[in-house]
Amino acid sequence: MKRIRTSSLRVLNQLRAEAKKSRILVLKQMLSKEENHLVKGSAVSTPSNVTDTYNGENCRTALAESTRIDIELANEQHQSALQKSQSRTTLANP
Repeated sequence: MKRIRTSSLRVLNQLRAEAKKSRILVLKQMLSKEENHLVKGSAVSTPSNVTDTYNGENCRTALAESTRIDIELANEQHQSALQKSQSRTTLANP
């Protein structure tokens, strides 16, 4: 029984190692800068594309603006939830 368990564990470990190698290979291909591995189209951003898009704005400004918008949206959602709960109050019938 112990021999079977050891054998099963060995096979399982080999399968895990092969799966890990496969994931690493896919990741390397995704990160590769070779043309045959790059995604064609608008999803690819080069440094020049990024600077052209933001016209000199730095990432901190964009991040701060994004955070401000997120906070405003969260506040609006909170306020609308409060208004909905207040509008649902019912008066007792006389």
